[in-house]
Amino acid sequence: MKTFKETLRRYVDAGLPIIYVKSTQSVEAEKIIRGILKEKEFILWDAATADEYDGMEKSLWQCILNLVTDGNAVKGKIFLMINAHAMLQDKKIVMLLKALADKIAGSINGYSDFNVIVLAPVVTIPEELLSFTTVLQLNNPDICHIESIISAFCLEQGSFSPEPGFRKKLAEELYGLSEFEIRLLLALAFTDDGELTLQDIELIRQQKASFAGQ
Repeated sequence: MKTFKETLRRYVDAGLPIIYVKSTQSVEAEKIIRGILKEKEFILWDAATADEYDGMEKSLWQCILNLVTDGNAVKGKIFLMINAHAMLQDKKIVMLLKALADKIAGSINGYSDFNVIVLAPVVTIPEELLSFTTVLQLNNPDICHIESIISAFCLEQGSFSPEPGFRKKLAEELYGLSEFEIRLLLALAFTDDGELTLQDIELIRQQKASFAGQ
């Protein structure tokens, strides 16, 4: 099975018009996407920073309109829409996005090297965009990945990585969390005595339960 990194890279290189990434951790997911496509320049629209005074729909509509009307400005770039799922119920935005997807699919002018990535916690795809959209889910790290996160964290702190058996036990306790949440709990555990120990297991369990209850 291909990794998220391999799949996203393949989709972008293949020129898929709209890549819909489902993730509940938008900040972390954005960092991962930017890291995978680090040679690309990003054009960003984020619901969290959109101008609510003028209206988020108007803000997104204007952003897409600029992209549709200026092919020279998009070559080699990624249009990243963060938490725009609610906006995809607006017909004007959907039709404008369809016009943009048409140009990408047709490789018109600079649009042959341009992709739209929608990053959102839920998948909302209007019927008009179904044929242009490919869904990709960003899963939480597996046990092996978590072990590497633990080792990297300890190295960053100037501490020795836990021995393999304990590191695997820690990874199993942290399984099911995002990398952001894992690093948050490791930092919390580390502040107690400057290292990761068996005593931190209970703290991790309690905090993990609190995440689940949110």
